[in-house]
Amino acid sequence: MTRSGPIMIIILIISLVSSSASYKLHSVVHQMELLSGGGGGSLQPPPLDCATCEFLMGVYDEIAGNSTTLRDFIELFDEACSVIAPGTAFGPLCDVLVNSTLENVIPFLDKELRTLAWDIPETFCAVFIPVCTVECCDAPFLPEQIRLALTNNADERSVQWTTLNLTSDAQVQWGVAGGGTLPFSSTGTSRTYPQGGWLGILYSATLTGLSPGETYSYRVGSATAGWSPLVNFSLPPNSTGTPAGRPLRIIHIGDMGWGDNSNATINALSALLDNDANAFDMVLHTGDVSYADGQQKSWDVFGRKIESISRRVPYMVGVGNHESVRGV
Repeated sequence: MTRSGPIMIIILIISLVSSSASYKLHSVVHQMELLSGGGGGSLQPPPLDCATCEFLMGVYDEIAGNSTTLRDFIELFDEACSVIAPGTAFGPLCDVLVNSTLENVIPFLDKELRTLAWDIPETFCAVFIPVCTVECCDAPFLPEQIRLALTNNADERSVQWTTLNLTSDAQVQWGVAGGGTLPFSSTGTSRTYPQGGWLGILYSATLTGLSPGETYSYRVGSATAGWSPLVNFSLPPNSTGTPAGRPLRIIHIGDMGWGDNSNATINALSALLDNDANAFDMVLHTGDVSYADGQQKSWDVFGRKIESISRRVPYMVGVGNHESVRGV
């Protein structure tokens, strides 16, 4: 029996549980027999696509959270095994699953998954199967999730942004605010990653030769694919943080997340900058940033939420347990 054979049996039984009461077990068994070549051959299931996986995981989600439905599922699984498994390598596995494993493992997996801030069907099928992809952005080339950051040099700022499709001539352009031109530019570097089915391109470029106390306008993107709107940022004066100057103002936050719980904080910080562009000099977000827990779309939601702040002041982050992915 192929490795996908047991998976196909489970999928078919889950499909049955999700169906109406008039849907009879023999129709599923018949499908299983056809797939197995008459009941004795190896299963050759069709490829699992994203939509089917998300539907089945949605059914699993209902089963796992309902003890009555779980018992019904195990009984149906047992009955199906009695038809398809005798005389095959799947027989002993069937016995283990029916007699102990399913009853214990499904609630355990459900409990563990619910500790994550996940859309379970979508993310499970992107991370663990994986058959689903997650697009970062609605538009193919429009820059979004723009974020300024400090570098090791006081006269520089790094800027990062994201697009769905690759822009070969990506860059940042900048100039002194109010000057009417953007005479300086820097070519952006690009990269991506496949974790959790994520689709998108991450860019980074560096603005150099910046002067203390000066305000600059900048935009990111490309001449061929389009630009982000102009936005201003300022560098603190050299005297900042000394007795002769004003204090260095840092917003220190943690444990925000991509959901509604972060709205009040983001709105308050945005309002401060709207009222005074120099209200604070940077944000230090020390861990548990988006609460993605491996769900890639949460990063995109969070990146868009904080852009009203991060495009105007450096937004520095640290890694917490809710964004740390082993091996990545």
